[in-house]
Amino acid sequence: PWKVISEYLQGKRVRYTSPVMLLMLLAFYCLLFTHWLMPGKADPQISIDSESPFIATFVATFNFLISNPGITALVLMVPVLVSVRLAFRRAGSGRFNSVEYMVAGCYMLSAYYAVSLIVLPFDAIFRSVDLDWVKWLYWGIVSLMAARRAFPSSKKKLAKRMALLGLYASVLSLLYVMLMVTIVFLIAFVVYVIQSI
Repeated sequence: PWKVISEYLQGKRVRYTSPVMLLMLLAFYCLLFTHWLMPGKADPQISIDSESPFIATFVATFNFLISNPGITALVLMVPVLVSVRLAFRRAGSGRFNSVEYMVAGCYMLSAYYAVSLIVLPFDAIFRSVDLDWVKWLYWGIVSLMAARRAFPSSKKKLAKRMALLGLYASVLSLLYVMLMVTIVFLIAFVVYVIQSI
């Protein structure tokens, strides 16, 4: 997994697709095929009987994010990449700049979308079985392999850093989600005010 990322960063770009283009293409296909093969999966997760367009906008946004885990992962890429930089700072995370982290994040998220597309037909056939754990397990293994190649260290230190990464990612993602909820509330409020005028 790290070979593609490191070669892209070294300038060997002729053989590889642009990471942002690959990510957007896989995200589009994943979203399209999920709604095509499993239309019920996008049903609202929560519903609130409210006349307020403010609340309705917020609930619609929340339902969209909850019913599309790939979009949620895309939204949470920023705090996770910051967490990688914090967790691996003693292992040489400073030798990569922010753009390189974003390139790595795009490729890692593309791996998630690729396995999501592979698992999707099985997900559609066996609707009663939740196969999201397969996607997250695969993505976790690929992430572990990439971290081991990007930041070579002993297994003990790598395990400690991955645990720190999980802790940092959880805390930063929670703060980031709170910020995003605040932004969605503000947008919904502005829409409500504009519609009331």
